[in-house]
Amino acid sequence: SLEDETLRLREDLNCEKQKVIELKRAAHQRAAAWKEELQKITEELNAKQRLEQEVAQLRAEHVRCRKELALGHDRELLARKEVTKLQKELQGFHATKKDAHKEMEHLS
Repeated sequence: SLEDETLRLREDLNCEKQKVIELKRAAHQRAAAWKEELQKITEELNAKQRLEQEVAQLRAEHVRCRKELALGHDRELLARKEVTKLQKELQGFHATKKDAHKEMEHLS
């Protein structure tokens, strides 16, 4: 009968509407999951960029420290040479003083 056909069509329509609702819900959930995943990827990228910048800064500081260390080493070598030179001069002055002292004793 026509009423039975109408009822069946209405039930089919309601079934299809329910499927549409479920598909929309699933699509919304997928979109939310993608959005969350994209947010995580963005945060990871930002963290990676910060780490890369920090690594670059640390490498530059490492180079600067090595140069500073080399300069310090050079200054230490120069200072040691100067100390050796001054010690030799002092020994020479002591020898001269000793010789002068001996000569003064010899003259007196």
